[in-house]
Amino acid sequence: MADTLRFDHATAELMPEISTDFAGSLRFERAYSPASWTLPSVASIFSGELPARMRGPDGSLISLPTRTSTLAEELSERGYATVGITANYTVHHENHYSAGFDLFLVPDPKVGQFADITWLRQLALEAASWLDDEDLFLYLQPMEAHDPYRNHETGEALPAPHTGDIVSEAELAALRRAYASEAGYLSRELSRLREELPAFDLEILTSDHGEEFFEHGGFRHGPALYPESVHVPLWIQGAGLSAGQIDQPVSLVGLKDAVVAAAEGVLLGDLTEASLAPLMEERPVTAETFSFGPPRWSLIRDDRQAIFFARPAPPKPAEHPVERWLLEHQPRVLVAPLDGETLDPTERSLMARSVRSLIDQFAGWRRGLYLLFEDGSGGTVRIRGVENEGLVWGDAERIEVSPDGAGLRLDVTSASPFALVLLPALEGEQPTVELAGQKIELEGSTPIRHAGGSVVLWLDAGRPKEEALEVESTLERLRALSYI
Repeated sequence: MADTLRFDHATAELMPEISTDFAGSLRFERAYSPASWTLPSVASIFSGELPARMRGPDGSLISLPTRTSTLAEELSERGYATVGITANYTVHHENHYSAGFDLFLVPDPKVGQFADITWLRQLALEAASWLDDEDLFLYLQPMEAHDPYRNHETGEALPAPHTGDIVSEAELAALRRAYASEAGYLSRELSRLREELPAFDLEILTSDHGEEFFEHGGFRHGPALYPESVHVPLWIQGAGLSAGQIDQPVSLVGLKDAVVAAAEGVLLGDLTEASLAPLMEERPVTAETFSFGPPRWSLIRDDRQAIFFARPAPPKPAEHPVERWLLEHQPRVLVAPLDGETLDPTERSLMARSVRSLIDQFAGWRRGLYLLFEDGSGGTVRIRGVENEGLVWGDAERIEVSPDGAGLRLDVTSASPFALVLLPALEGEQPTVELAGQKIELEGSTPIRHAGGSVVLWLDAGRPKEEALEVESTLERLRALSYI
């Protein structure tokens, strides 16, 4: 799991050694991480669940929930010794990422820096020697492509700018050279480690996310969901698998089940491409992030990508400079082909699929009232029992949330191409709704289309309280470690 490695840098030109080592691999040309930064992405890969299904009510996903069954746990149940070695101190015992591993080694968070691949290499060799007679699952997460980027030719280390920072062309070129140098160093060291380790029946090279270098005005990873941040390499090779290229979009959410199936195939001496079927299943290929402000969400289908950026409703001042930049510069709705040419955002078939997938993915995320306006619709809705701090995906000529006696008034005019509004429910209250003078009885989570057809609305029950308490206890442990 090469942390922060972009798809377009996992090439024979920039990473010749590891490319040669994986010459016989099945390569997925359009693999996408489920999130644009490490913790939600790795949680999703380990669990096989979408990040939004695991988030706390405040949107945070800094831990792997204990209710999930992890990749390491499932392989352990099948008789594998499980070893995880990560140079990323954020992927830690205290936020449950070590679940299922017999041995899980991670730097001390109080040191505040990532470990070099030489640290990881030595521990991997020791662990493999201890478990020489075992069926072994070995998870390695080097950090060489993460900033600060080290140029191994010049010796300089360059911290990444933040999204919104202005850098010169010369500085940008130096950052890109250093990042490419890191990819080359990673290639040499991974190839060296592979030679020193015993032969494995199945080998996978992938990444948890990519990195931006001002292609869309941003830097690093986390804030945005452009291909530079979520398009990742995925190479898989083993006896019984043929070299080849897969061009259909796939999500790393399917990697857990594919690895488990492949591991069973190894144990039975029957590893074939059919073992990788969970990667190829028909599922929405999505990515999301809550980093720096309201959630951003994306759907990739065929050769197109839709990106939706939620906004606060009503608007409120941004608390962080990156959040301010995002609110000012990121479009609310973007539909684009993956070659970079902008398409008409009202492109109907992808838009309809995207809205349905967005609603499905965030179901259960937060208790509250959802209202969906589409295709130029609008209306005035009076609501009680909800908070005056909501979110809106999509866009409209006008979206306004204002006080209305003991409740709120929501005014939407000319939704284009859609407006999806979430108003969180007040603790212990059942929201009530009045639209065009008519009181609407909400029946659980069943969507109701108003007789006039202007709005579809439904209640979301949210998550059990136990999950919110688990998130808070994890936060307390991580604070004690100076992790956050």
